[in-house]
Amino acid sequence: MKRGFKSIVLMVVFLGVSSLALASQWPQLTDRLEKWQGDKEVVMPEGVDLFADPALAPVVELLLEQGFAVLPEGPSEKGLTLEVRETAAGKRLLLKRGSDNAIVAMEKIGPAVPIAAKPEPVVLQTPRNTTAVHQITPVSAQQPRVLSVQHPQPVMTPGELMFEIPGNPVQIVSWPAGDGVELYLLYHDRVQHFRSRGNYFEPLESFKPAADVSRGLRLTCGDLDGDGQPEIGAVWSEDIHDVSEGTDSLLHSWVLSTASLKPISDDLKGYVDFSDNQGRLQRRESYAAFAPEILPLQMKKGLVVVGTTPLQATSHLLYGTIAWPNSEQSLVWNDDQRLMLQARSKHQRIPGTTLLTDFGDYQGPYVSIPLKNPEYRSGFSATDQVLAKEVVLARRLVKEHGAVYTLIRGRSKGLPLVGGASGADRLVRIEQSGRGLQAEYPFAAVDAFILDFAVYGDPAQAVLLLNEKEDGSGTAYLRFQSHL
Repeated sequence: MKRGFKSIVLMVVFLGVSSLALASQWPQLTDRLEKWQGDKEVVMPEGVDLFADPALAPVVELLLEQGFAVLPEGPSEKGLTLEVRETAAGKRLLLKRGSDNAIVAMEKIGPAVPIAAKPEPVVLQTPRNTTAVHQITPVSAQQPRVLSVQHPQPVMTPGELMFEIPGNPVQIVSWPAGDGVELYLLYHDRVQHFRSRGNYFEPLESFKPAADVSRGLRLTCGDLDGDGQPEIGAVWSEDIHDVSEGTDSLLHSWVLSTASLKPISDDLKGYVDFSDNQGRLQRRESYAAFAPEILPLQMKKGLVVVGTTPLQATSHLLYGTIAWPNSEQSLVWNDDQRLMLQARSKHQRIPGTTLLTDFGDYQGPYVSIPLKNPEYRSGFSATDQVLAKEVVLARRLVKEHGAVYTLIRGRSKGLPLVGGASGADRLVRIEQSGRGLQAEYPFAAVDAFILDFAVYGDPAQAVLLLNEKEDGSGTAYLRFQSHL
């Protein structure tokens, strides 16, 4: 009896270790399969016998473990399909939606990988007390160890300044001022102004919204009146929870003067953006994340008011697109979290401009939208009913010196209850190359989650808002980076 019990325990341990090995070998594939809400069936790639390929055989085991039915090769308009493709960088395994052939995951195919050892925990060296003016000791950044996405790993710049900040901010804007840097951080309940000079970090005034807000969503800055003093736009969500209708995120937003951090607008109740020093407002609809009209924000007698004539109609939330590289085109995030160029007048993608860089699976601030017609996960019981959906706001796009900067999510939070976060996030610069786009990596990677960032100065410098946890609930840090 004891021998039988020991055998069962050993089998459970072996299966658990095997599952962890599969997840670590195919992290992006595992993540997309876990999040898939459609028909749980996968069609095998054409001309490839997964069972006979030692590098791909574990994929079948992973699919069956996730509860997917594995079908022989052939066309499919539902579920998922696998495809093996030869590229200039080597062989790739693609996971596609059967309905439209959109790529939802891409993994590099290499030799069979043995069970990996648990990664060492990441320790960010930093002082902890920031309640008043403090002197900060610069710390040398460590060499990044693992990158989930494929891009170069340059040597980290020594002597980068990094320090811990209080609370759990989710967004940042900043600009140089004299011999220091002005920093504004968005928290779930306020906007906080900080000033950094050399090794000194000083908290200043703050603004708390006159509404029962739940979560911080977006922070933006720009000089709306051309007086050389930027204005701040801050957006929060007030989450209304209803048992019968799901969660509804009501938007609250204000424009703030940076001279005093006082509001110079009413509650605008929408998404606010100050790209190119032009104020723009986009509101929500009852059952949609955004309305198609984008309205202008105008300065009149020191106050910001909403214009009545729409600037444009759009099929995107305003954070998911930016006017670049010229007035006729826009850089847009598509549904696969890739960047592409779009003709602004026709709202049509420009063929051949999709950048195939893997930007990683970004999970940032979101809004919860009630569904007009509830959906069901599997059965038709009350517990299977889905009443609302979460729409993640696009990661930040920043124009600076003729290029666009954004972030790559190469860090993974790891499996539940087992292991820790691994991999590295970093900033990427997007430039035009002929008719297409190319990616460059001007700043060092970091072994922490980049929640948000700001780029300023010439040559470009960056300040990163980092956190130990992907959802921003862990210890927060600011890190100043110089161009490599």
